Amino acid sequence: MKKTGKMGALILALALSATLAVPALGAEEENAGEPTMQEDALGITVDGKTVDAEACIMVPLRAVSEALGFTVTWDGTLPGARVDSGKMHIDVTLGVDRYVGISNQAVGMTAPFSLGVPPVMNQGSIYVPVGLFRVLLGNRPDAVTVEGDTVTIHTDSGVEIPNPWQECASQAELEKAAGFSVPEPIVPAGYALNARRVIPGELAELVYAKGEETLTYRVSPGSEDNSGDYTVYQTESTLTAGGAAVTCRGEGATVSLALWTRDGYSFSLAASAGLSSGQVKTAVESTL
Repeated sequence: MKKTGKMGALILALALSATLAVPALGAEEENAGEPTMQEDALGITVDGKTVDAEACIMVPLRAVSEALGFTVTWDGTLPGARVDSGKMHIDVTLGVDRYVGISNQAVGMTAPFSLGVPPVMNQGSIYVPVGLFRVLLGNRPDAVTVEGDTVTIHTDSGVEIPNPWQECASQAELEKAAGFSVPEPIVPAGYALNARRVIPGELAELVYAKGEETLTYRVSPGSEDNSGDYTVYQTESTLTAGGAAVTCRGEGATVSLALWTRDGYSFSLAASAGLSSGQVKTAVESTL
């Protein structure tokens, strides 16, 4: 198999019951210094290392989604699009290898996950790793198969998308399921705790509500953004709270998303109606 050029992605033919041809992502190039890639069963060998083929195969988002009966929309802000299977939806952001599946049927979402390659734009079409459709089809082992230069997506499934979140009745129960401490933030007056939930060992979430306004506070191991919010905000700034550098994103002086880290854990606070920098500082300092 030839090298694929600077994109480092393979575009293969796709079968959906009948065969749906997928155009190549750019012309193949023989670039000096690039890893030699060859097909190895259902994987790709890169300098002797086998990589899951699904992480290397890019398919056109809209064409494949519509063939599956899914919808693809764009709200005018996200540099990407939203794909909706009817049971769940996922926002894809160009250049960002990070995804979150959100259930349409129950309150719940997956933990943020990666697929090995970010979505890219080519000749006006968004291409995504084919593994995205495995997730949208309930993560069935047989949902996507790779044989030679053909990818097949199997749609015959009655599998429901599982809700990975575990609801917790108390803070102690939340922290036990999470496996780590979840310091509660001081939130602005009028907000009341509405939900405690956890993806055991991965992500803890507290949701506060004031009427229709919400604050979503998350804690997870690591240093990556765990908010699941990939909106492109008008402004981004940094403030210091309790010795921590806090990234603030929003519109003008209003903060819609705050991100910070401490002792190997990531924190995020998302506000549907926005917060002042002072409110953000108070919330952050109370968790440190």
